[in-house]
Amino acid sequence: LRRTPDQQQFYAKMASLAYGGTPEGRSAKMNDFGFTQDWVLDTELSNPDVAVMVNPTTKEVVSSVTGSRFSDPVNKFRDISTDIGIALGVDKFGKRTSEVQGVVQQARDKYKDYDMTLAGHSLGGKVATNISHNLNIPAVVFNRGSSPLGFVTDKIMSWFNSDKKPDQTIHYTTNNLAKGVVDPLSVS
Repeated sequence: LRRTPDQQQFYAKMASLAYGGTPEGRSAKMNDFGFTQDWVLDTELSNPDVAVMVNPTTKEVVSSVTGSRFSDPVNKFRDISTDIGIALGVDKFGKRTSEVQGVVQQARDKYKDYDMTLAGHSLGGKVATNISHNLNIPAVVFNRGSSPLGFVTDKIMSWFNSDKKPDQTIHYTTNNLAKGVVDPLSVS
């Protein structure tokens, strides 16, 4: 992957598809974004935390990880606990990363000959980054959540882990302060 304006727009749309919730909501967003009929949602693998989009024509899979859903009564508190883990720098050990990573691994097994990419925004960007490192899959993320404590926990982990994988994450930071939109995790 390399940074291009088209790439940024494509993955921004892919990252936002995860917020569609239901398969119907995600499919409607795909149509709104003008994705060709070649892209389909794998409803077998997708769940509220990750949308797995597949293009059989180009042999691509994009797993888009959902970020914080504060207005969602079902997932709000679960997302807040993951956000707290990010703020404390211990999100790598959280349930959210391991659960989504399981789905991504299933997608990798199901679509063996396909190019795989992860996408995500904020909390979803941080989870996608963790999975990218764990499974060696490229990721394109937006306003990835972070913590000043992450530097300390990353350093401690490097002492116990001799596996030095290259970072395959492209991180975009977007600024919506002019519109009054503040992403607290991304600001950190």
